[in-house]
Amino acid sequence: MKLAVVIYEAGIDDSMMDLLRRLGLPGWTKLEGATGFGHKGPREGSPIWPGTNHVLFLVLDEPTLLAFLDALELLKGEYLRPPAVFAFVVPVEAVR
Repeated sequence: MKLAVVIYEAGIDDSMMDLLRRLGLPGWTKLEGATGFGHKGPREGSPIWPGTNHVLFLVLDEPTLLAFLDALELLKGEYLRPPAVFAFVVPVEAVR
């Protein structure tokens, strides 16, 4: 099992939720309104640095994870200007 942590622009949330439903993933947790700074610049939810991110946590088996990561790449390609979508994957030692 692996933990995928996905940070993405709040503006593509509808598309991300459609992707999760389409894939029929077993479960996930979403945190909304995250702020920060990264490759695509600051997102502070302020008039000067507008926008926020959402963060998804998913625990998936290897085949499902690979399908999910491929689907994320396809999602980014659906936009003229690819949105900020970053996935980090780490091993899971226990699920209780």
